[in-house]
Amino acid sequence: MRQRLAGVAVDITPLRRSRDFRYLYAGTAVGQIGSAFTTVAVPFQIYDLTGSTLAIGVFGAVTLVPLLVLNVVGGAIADKVERRRWIVGCQLLGLTGTLGLVVNSTLDQPNLVAIYVFGAIDICAFALGAPAERASVIRVVGREHVPSAMALKAVSSSLAHVAGPALAGVVLASVGTTWAYAVDASTFVIAAVVISRMRPLRPEIVGMNPTFGLVVDGMRHLRRQPVLLGSFVSDLNAMVLALPVALFPAVAVLRFPDQPHVLGLLYAAPFAGSLVASLASGWARRVTAHGRVVTVCIIVWGLAIAAFGLVDGVALSLLALAVGGAADMISGISRQAILQLASPPELVGRMEGVGMAIWSGGPRLGDLRAGSVASFTSVNFAIVSGGLGCVVVMLVLARALPGFARYRAPRDDAPDGAGASITV
Repeated sequence: MRQRLAGVAVDITPLRRSRDFRYLYAGTAVGQIGSAFTTVAVPFQIYDLTGSTLAIGVFGAVTLVPLLVLNVVGGAIADKVERRRWIVGCQLLGLTGTLGLVVNSTLDQPNLVAIYVFGAIDICAFALGAPAERASVIRVVGREHVPSAMALKAVSSSLAHVAGPALAGVVLASVGTTWAYAVDASTFVIAAVVISRMRPLRPEIVGMNPTFGLVVDGMRHLRRQPVLLGSFVSDLNAMVLALPVALFPAVAVLRFPDQPHVLGLLYAAPFAGSLVASLASGWARRVTAHGRVVTVCIIVWGLAIAAFGLVDGVALSLLALAVGGAADMISGISRQAILQLASPPELVGRMEGVGMAIWSGGPRLGDLRAGSVASFTSVNFAIVSGGLGCVVVMLVLARALPGFARYRAPRDDAPDGAGASITV
């Protein structure tokens, strides 16, 4: 029984074997929880000041372009700089933005424009630094342990998405926005100190290469790689067609008018499923058919979302979302493994930048699709049609890009020096 549980439980080998991964993992995990405080506090404060949902939407629009552009730029920079120093610098930039939010919130009348500006600085710091952080994983754990490392990161991400907003809500309700921002500011400091303990991560590209040229070169490489292209397009398909988050308030009102607490459960259910899947991700160290895993899991995701649009009752609704969240998490672990293992070392940063841009922009496009379809038809039709459409597109994609669907990662370390820093 113990051996069976060990085979299912998340593999902690990367944490045991790599000192640098322990620092990277701890620093980013702390930062994710802190970011949840600002993610909740900014719209809360904007609505408290203005009483306008439009003002909240404007903040989303203001930050969308930097997210899309700076993720790609940050990926290019990650390939030509010493990554540890760059990650720490981005943490300090985020600290600057969050401290601005702290100071502004202490004013008798906080300034709305200042919230937009400092909030945007915080998000820009994330967009610039995240590709370097994610691209560093293969360098510090080695190719063999990438899937397990991605599963561990999935655990911390799921915990942050479940616990972070809940803790932020408690802080906002009890002591206000200033302290919520202060918590985030403190996590930036902790993350910067912890990550600075890593050994330097030498640049993958030597020389004064122009950032724009590196971006263009990365796009050319992506166009020639059906495995990476298929991974990115499949992720975009899942988010644009089958992400029902924008419709949760309407679902809560229409299905559960006398149970207002259900809305929060709808938001939490997918992440609860993700957390369970990530904790039971021991399979990741043994699986190599990542293309097939992604294909099957996105089909399951689409079917689960379609089921969510058809069922009634709290339990079945939450179960459908949890199953979808679990499938999405398993898909995400394999998609991240594909990105790290199928990219040359000198391009991992740029591919991570593209992936982060898709991850940032996809949900917003999904919200637009869901809201538009629901306004012309019905809420349930928008959910069901999106889920089934996702399944159809995934099947077409698997047929159109067979190299992606059949992709298998090599079991042994490639002779590229990727795992050079596996030390205790």
